Amino acid sequence: MRTSLSIWSMTALFAAAIVAAWAWFYVGVTPPEKTFVLKTRETLPGYRFTAVPIGEQAIETLATTNLVNGQFEAADHQRFTVFAADWEAKGSKQMSVLGHTPEICWVGAGFQLTSLGEPPFMEVPFGPEKLALECRVFRTPDQRSIEMVVWCSLVSGQPLEEGFRFQPKRDQSSRNQLDQASNARTRGMNSLVKAMVQRQPGDGTKQFVRFSTPVSGDWKIAYQRLEQFAGQWLDLEVQRSRPAGGG
Repeated sequence: MRTSLSIWSMTALFAAAIVAAWAWFYVGVTPPEKTFVLKTRETLPGYRFTAVPIGEQAIETLATTNLVNGQFEAADHQRFTVFAADWEAKGSKQMSVLGHTPEICWVGAGFQLTSLGEPPFMEVPFGPEKLALECRVFRTPDQRSIEMVVWCSLVSGQPLEEGFRFQPKRDQSSRNQLDQASNARTRGMNSLVKAMVQRQPGDGTKQFVRFSTPVSGDWKIAYQRLEQFAGQWLDLEVQRSRPAGGG
């Protein structure tokens, strides 16, 4: 009898926790005034775009086929590597976009996070709106070149404000897989805490865009090139919420 009572008590507590968690995100929460959708362009004046195929295993890991992957090259041989992915609400894994940031994926592929004095964010204007993009610098696995990369994650139409940056590893012998796993855990926990504190409900839609260019000489030149390229390659669509009771 006591065993049955304990089981029912535990079941009730578990159900109450689920209901409370759902209510925290959805009951009495005011929807955001506006949400954002990023659009990419495959043709840019003065650039030649070359699509780079993505392997089946990578597509399975990404869990979406709404992908853009390739390079834009200008007449003066300036090169921009781009990647974009969309996850629809009905088929996406909650917060799976967190696993595809350069601080996780690139580190796992052998890139080394470094710093040249660049700011951690790049504010890109889109008309009256501004979007803050993450900015980092990596050494390639062969240590022969440096790449500056900029990216942005949108979750349910809202920028994912990660609020911190990983520090470059001083120990050259540190293993990339351990760094990758550590970065993934830290980023995931940080985003979960932010979502809980700010009561951010999710509809399951996610977007991720990334673009990069080589750094040769002054990092500020690469930064300016990426800033200009962002305005050419990306378009920001703003969707405003209807006021309560509006038609």
